[in-house]
Amino acid sequence: MLKNTGPEIRLFTTIQAIDNEVSSAGGFELLCTYNWIEKTKDKSDPAIYVPGGPPKWKPPTLPITLSLDAGMQYVDQNAFRIPKYPFEPVFWALDLMNPNMRFNDVDLVCNRNSLRKLLDIAIGRRVYPFIMHLHMVEKTLFISRKEKNNRMMVLGSTNSGYGHNFEKACTEADGDVVGSSSHHRVVKYNMGGLNCVVRFEVDAYYDGDEDGVCAHDFDHEGNALAETLDLLTLKEIDSHSTKGITSNASTNAVRKGAVLPSSQMAEIKTRKATGGTARSTHYLPQLWFGRTPYLFIGRNTNDIFHEIVKMHAGSKFTEWEKENQEGLRKLVGILKELKEVVSKVESSAAVLMYEKKKDEPMKILEMKKPTSVLPEEIRRKYWSL
Repeated sequence: MLKNTGPEIRLFTTIQAIDNEVSSAGGFELLCTYNWIEKTKDKSDPAIYVPGGPPKWKPPTLPITLSLDAGMQYVDQNAFRIPKYPFEPVFWALDLMNPNMRFNDVDLVCNRNSLRKLLDIAIGRRVYPFIMHLHMVEKTLFISRKEKNNRMMVLGSTNSGYGHNFEKACTEADGDVVGSSSHHRVVKYNMGGLNCVVRFEVDAYYDGDEDGVCAHDFDHEGNALAETLDLLTLKEIDSHSTKGITSNASTNAVRKGAVLPSSQMAEIKTRKATGGTARSTHYLPQLWFGRTPYLFIGRNTNDIFHEIVKMHAGSKFTEWEKENQEGLRKLVGILKELKEVVSKVESSAAVLMYEKKKDEPMKILEMKKPTSVLPEEIRRKYWSL
């Protein structure tokens, strides 16, 4: 936990909530999307499909019997593929989908997972220990997820769960993106006065209808992006690899896939059927930070799945925001303080740590040997003067 850390810079003994409201009502902008290609000609040469696409929600006839998850599973695929610069694939995708995007007005770039952990801290919920790396690029704060292992072996024990096997049983990859292992989306929205760019993974897309729900209320904005993406979804598309123009690394971005509406994105979960009704409350932070409207919960008894609960969780966002407004305002307060503290560090780099020892608060530490979060070519292009 303490690798490459120095003296303490800031201790979060108190968390100050911001005054203004935190709401998703302002909408969001889709910046780019991509899939990791599971197998490439050169294993040391990772590649992505841009724009890629998630698999389609296509559940089997129930009941269905599934095995517990087993085998190698990704914890953080971006960090596993590109350990030095986990955010770099975002910019490979932007090169093709949104090359005119600039980050001068962006306050924060992070993964959805980091926001979920910091929200837990803000509302006083006990969480597992974590480390995050903090970097300033010009006036933009990057929060990088740091895990002990970015990929792990699941042995199929009684506590491993059915999540991956249930997802496989209920989805089908579209032809263009067969052979890719995950679909990542990057959105931009305002959160309590902070312009945030958030990366996250979605499990599937759902092309059904939902009574009483207006899809446009949960869709991304940006006609200019849609026009650009038309060039990427033509049948005559060039399938040759395009070397990442913003990096010296031999990384490929392959034009493949189609951009789907954000209003169709879905998260898939499993839960033991112990009585009562399946609720979305536990999953709403994840859905809210990723602006993901659909939630499917497979309920099982032992190995048998006998029910799938479908929810349009996006229609519950407003209610959830009201119930968790204090926590959301404290979260923004944390993010603003992180940005303020790191912007004053000479190296523009620091470490955020939560140890969960003796109820010690979260703290910011010096980074002994400062690292960079992006190659210099990307910094020059996307933070133009």
